[in-house]
Amino acid sequence: MTLQSLVVLLLVAASAAAAVWQLMPSSLRAQVAARLARAPLPRGLRSYFAAAGQSTGCSGCGGGCKPAQAVAQPKPLVFHPRRLDRH
Repeated sequence: MTLQSLVVLLLVAASAAAAVWQLMPSSLRAQVAARLARAPLPRGLRSYFAAAGQSTGCSGCGGGCKPAQAVAQPKPLVFHPRRLDRH
């Protein structure tokens, strides 16, 4: 394998892992993150997975989700027809 093939392989694998992580249900993501937080990984990755494992939100940010805010009622559209001056 050439160096170029190895770089492409690593990029594709990292992209696939990121896509799987984002599309994973939050409950499963929390379980996987809790296991990865205990794995022998670099400190930055362990802290990221520890925060993602404690999150109750959907994005793994560790802050949870805010309650849904009330949506304002939409205003109706008002059409003002133009006068057609035919000469």
